[in-house]
Amino acid sequence: MANRAQSVIRFSAAMLILAATAAEARDLCINPNIRLSRFKLPARGQCLPAAGTSYTTFVPPGGHYDRVGGTVCTRSDGTALFLELTLAPDTHGSDDILPQIYSITISLPSLTYLYRAYSLKLDFTSGSGQAAYCSKVPIP
Repeated sequence: MANRAQSVIRFSAAMLILAATAAEARDLCINPNIRLSRFKLPARGQCLPAAGTSYTTFVPPGGHYDRVGGTVCTRSDGTALFLELTLAPDTHGSDDILPQIYSITISLPSLTYLYRAYSLKLDFTSGSGQAAYCSKVPIP
């Protein structure tokens, strides 16, 4: 009987941990184009992998076809996230589309961000915006 009680307690604890982990994983949208799937906020001073998609109009009418992957780190004092992401476009047979590298700093808890995007052509764009959790927003 004691073994059964311990098994029930272990199972209940495992289910609680799984539920808490699932609750933490939400999609994070940056600019309106980048969507990081099942994004988890790293602990202070820690890093985690991040992956998702980017919206493109290269194939009409547009959609989330391009792949995004990289690393996200939380600053040790918990006031910012640092993301380094590579966007790999779905070229649809074209040879002239190159990957882009995004360097993004997101302020916490406001989720405002600054970014700089580089291409292999050595040009860059920069800007700012408001990130948001968007798990319940449908992907076009």
